[in-house]
Amino acid sequence: MSSVRFMADVDGSVNCIDFGDESNDGFLKLLQFGHGRVRQVEEVFELISNMPIKPNQVVWRSFLAACRLHGNADLAEVAAQRVLKLEPEHCGNYMLMSNIYGAAGRYEEVAELRHTMRQQDVKKSPGCSWIELTDGMHVFLNGDRSHPEDYLDKKITQHHINNQMLNEWKR
Repeated sequence: MSSVRFMADVDGSVNCIDFGDESNDGFLKLLQFGHGRVRQVEEVFELISNMPIKPNQVVWRSFLAACRLHGNADLAEVAAQRVLKLEPEHCGNYMLMSNIYGAAGRYEEVAELRHTMRQQDVKKSPGCSWIELTDGMHVFLNGDRSHPEDYLDKKITQHHINNQMLNEWKR
C-alpha cells in the first residue's frame, strides 16, 4: 500500500506532498490523476523527472498515453525513449508512439517506427471482436475471412428472431 499524497490547486496545478513508501504504483495514481483530470502533461513530466525513485515502464507508458491524449508529441518522444529502454519488446509502446506521430502528420516517423518493430521482431496482436449467437461465441480477427457473410447473416437473423420470440414469450 502506498502513501503517496497529492492535491490539485484551484488553478489546476498538481503538487506532490509525500511519496511515502516510494513505490511506482503509488506514483501511478498521482500520474493518472495528473493527466486524467488536470491535463497538464508538462507538470506531470516534471513530477516524474523529480521522483525520488526511478520510474518504471508502467509510469512511462502511462505518461506516453497521456501525451497521446493531450497531443504532446515532444514529451511523448521522451517518454517513448524511456519506456523502450525498459521494455523494448512491448508492442503497446510502439503503437502509442505510432498513433502520436500519425495524429501529428509525421508519417515518415510512423514508417520508421514500424520498420524498427519489424527489425526487432515486435508484433502487435491483431484486433478482434466477439459476437454471441444461438450456436455459441464467434471470434473475428482483423482481416478474418473464415466466416462467410451469408453464414453470418443467417446466424444473426436467427439470433434476432429467437430474441424476439423470447421477449414475446416473457410478456
